[in-house]
Amino acid sequence: MGIFDLYKTPDILISLLFITSIIYINYKGLKTILRVSTMLFYVTVLLFLLSFIGLIIQTDLENLMPVFMSSNKEIILGSMHLIAYNTLPLFMLLVIPKDYIKIDIKSNLFMFVFASFMIFAYCFLVLSI
Repeated sequence: MGIFDLYKTPDILISLLFITSIIYINYKGLKTILRVSTMLFYVTVLLFLLSFIGLIIQTDLENLMPVFMSSNKEIILGSMHLIAYNTLPLFMLLVIPKDYIKIDIKSNLFMFVFASFMIFAYCFLVLSI
């Protein structure tokens, strides 16, 4: 049995695995969901930074040139699809009750700058490779 046999796994088995973990986390409450989300955030940031470091070598600035060959209207209409796609996670943040949110201005500013850098780096890599 090797790694190539994994595609033979029935879909119902994979679904049951996800369903049981989701039921268990929901049973434990909102604090568990927040802890899991925090852990997954750090894993995601680590994987993003590793892929960014690996892909920065392959960037070619010549690939950025065709973006501005179209009109401003076409650029704005094309970006509206991406904006509409990315607003759903923002609405999901509104589910968290106010009691669980701790406001720290320094950490919020750092996270804003870091998130802005990651969004810029993602867009730069997508356009330049």
